[in-house]
Amino acid sequence: MKLRPLLIIILLLALSACSSPVQETQIIPTPFDGGEIQPPAAAISAQSALAAELGVASDQILIRDIQSAQWSNTCLDAATVDEFCAQQLTAGYLVVLEYGENTYTYHTDLEGIQVRRVQQVADPSAAALQSRQLLAGLLGYDPEAVRIVSEESVLFADSCLEITIPETVCPQVQIRGKKITLEANNNFFEFHSADEPIEPILAVAAGVLAGRPVIMLSRKGGPDNTCDNLNITLSGKVIQYSCRGVPGEVPGIFELTSENQAHLLRWVLKFSPYDVTQTRQDGTTLRVTFYGTGPNETQFEDQEVIRLFSEGLVRAPRPFPTPMPTVGPEE
Repeated sequence: MKLRPLLIIILLLALSACSSPVQETQIIPTPFDGGEIQPPAAAISAQSALAAELGVASDQILIRDIQSAQWSNTCLDAATVDEFCAQQLTAGYLVVLEYGENTYTYHTDLEGIQVRRVQQVADPSAAALQSRQLLAGLLGYDPEAVRIVSEESVLFADSCLEITIPETVCPQVQIRGKKITLEANNNFFEFHSADEPIEPILAVAAGVLAGRPVIMLSRKGGPDNTCDNLNITLSGKVIQYSCRGVPGEVPGIFELTSENQAHLLRWVLKFSPYDVTQTRQDGTTLRVTFYGTGPNETQFEDQEVIRLFSEGLVRAPRPFPTPMPTVGPEE
């Protein structure tokens, strides 16, 4: 009977020893929940920058999320319009802040020396939202990956919303509408839309005007004495010319399908310019001039895809075609 208290004490000590590892295991607090671990200096810099912008104390701004990031350029993938950014991998953070009911996104470097707020229109118009949806479809992106940088109410000077397209006549009628700037994957895009009806049209992509021919195809000679040309603009207009027959008729003009326009835009953003001429066994001389803004040089396989795409658009010439225009890269 006297051993019972001793046994109880031993049992209690044994239970305490078994449970001590569980007691020593600590739940590590996240950097932004007020726990013991402090957020990185870059997040604090972003918090301070937003506090200064809003005119409030830093402790009133909640650090909602912090993610390690690898930015593709020196502008931390948050460039402003017309800003030059060197293509250089830069380590840093994506920081999401919250004040009131609003959230704010910042891109930073590792040290917090460079802090950039990702600007976006807070209350975009229907035209801006439709522009974002259209661009996302062309690029194959989630619409949330497309940033609405700005929108401006304007009075366009003509019915083409000041988007110049070759062989297109635009009546000089003033139309109220909007210019919308979007950003996706470090490229900027401008859309124009009338207020009524709302039908956004791509005006500029990565500095390339919508009316600029980005693929120019020329075919001459061969057994049928071929002589035709095809210009494809960034906007998706296809303009076919021929240098046979009597000049005077307006050239054949048609539009790419939305699927083909998406291919075209992606090529322009991916590849750099090139100009290739080849002579086939039947004597036909074929020249393809491509204008792109991308960083990648085209390989032979890429050039063949673009050539087949372009030749597949050529239609039978009209009885009274227009003379062949100048084909080749702009000076």
